[in-house]
Amino acid sequence: MAVAFPTLPTHRYSVFHRWHLLSLDAPTVAVVWTLAAARITHHALSWYVPGAMFVAVWLVYVADRLLDYKQGEELEARHRFHGRFRRRFVIAAMIALPALLALMWKMPARALLAYILLCVPLILYFAAIHKTRLRYKAPKEAVVGIFFAAAVFLPEFFTPRVAIATTFFALLCWLNCVAIHRWENPKSSDWSARNFRPLIVTLAAVCALTPFSPAPHPFAILNLCTASSALLLLALDCTRRPISSVTLRAAADAALLTPLILFFLR
Repeated sequence: MAVAFPTLPTHRYSVFHRWHLLSLDAPTVAVVWTLAAARITHHALSWYVPGAMFVAVWLVYVADRLLDYKQGEELEARHRFHGRFRRRFVIAAMIALPALLALMWKMPARALLAYILLCVPLILYFAAIHKTRLRYKAPKEAVVGIFFAAAVFLPEFFTPRVAIATTFFALLCWLNCVAIHRWENPKSSDWSARNFRPLIVTLAAVCALTPFSPAPHPFAILNLCTASSALLLLALDCTRRPISSVTLRAAADAALLTPLILFFLR
């Protein structure tokens, strides 16, 4: 049974807060980066791919937050929100699952196979962290970053340049999770949390230099987006104290939406 918590004052939450509390933030980030990668490489991407990605990421995050609520450990507003409306989330997930299968059925065979191969280790890891004591030992932030970045760049043809952009984005996703853990656990002794600022500055600096390499690549633009997002996370970390926890958590994911600027450029 889940631990009982006071009723959440949901009427106080803005649209920005609800974007986070409804688990819409991570799917939005995934779709924006996927579409941005396709745009800069002029890759004709079927709408079924980002559509399926949005639904799949949403289902994963909803399931993760509902299971965290059920276990009743280190709960934040997002967990309590999912716990309070768990029946509605379960119903929505039951509707979303067949929609995901329908979208996957329409996806190109190559993309479908790639995502199925990615899902297998993800499901195994997901089961392990929620059903075993691995949740206390596994580097969850790093694993989230790896899977998230892999899913985003799977539609692209794998080349060394794509691998570099994927690595940078995986590090950004990892540090995004580290920042959230650092803010929600100020006394954490984790190495990554204690060294968050040097790590995020290093990532931003390395990514910012890639467009000036001897042979720049279109993906260098995405590396600049990674650098910009890293600096936004750093700014949030430096100014976090007056900001509410829900706003800060939503802003951490909003900071990853820097590729949106590409859609306003010709």
